[in-house]
Amino acid sequence: GRLEVFGVGSDNCIYHTWQTAPNNGWSAWERLGTASNKAESLAVGRNKDGRIELFTIGTDGHTYRFCQSAPNNGWTAESKL
Repeated sequence: GRLEVFGVGSDNCIYHTWQTAPNNGWSAWERLGTASNKAESLAVGRNKDGRIELFTIGTDGHTYRFCQSAPNNGWTAESKL
């Protein structure tokens, strides 16, 4: 039930912020993935089980995937597709 916002920073790294609870305040912006993972664009969706998945096109031209380990939980490391 919380919102989460993703963006690509001026350093081409992926950042996200999330509501700390439904209809509540927001976390600080946090980098997602490694500093070496640079993105040109991203797309976000939700799995059938409620986990958020993030896909990016890296500055190296490859596609990467990030996935929540469980709904409203931490994130897996990026994987190159």
